[in-house]
Amino acid sequence: MADQDKIINLIRLKGPSIPRQIAQAIGSDLLFSSAHLSDLVSQGKLVVSHMKLDSTPLYYIPGQEAMLYNYLNCLNEKDRRTAEMLKEKGVLRDRLRQ
Repeated sequence: MADQDKIINLIRLKGPSIPRQIAQAIGSDLLFSSAHLSDLVSQGKLVVSHMKLDSTPLYYIPGQEAMLYNYLNCLNEKDRRTAEMLKEKGVLRDRLRQ
């Protein structure tokens, strides 16, 4: 099985993942796993999140967006509260400070 197929299957089973986790799972180094992830994103098979764990983005399969909420505890307090409010209310209005 090709590395990219292994990556897709791994993310399908485990959900959003970071490159280090992928590298360990496929027995590759971080540089090659990052290159595979970037290629899969450009093909539209994966999506890269804006949420980051220690400055590293999460990669996931389209449709797994709800699984990103499993990582809320990794966010700082302000971002966590914002994400929780967005999950609860859907859309937030920005209030201008005066």
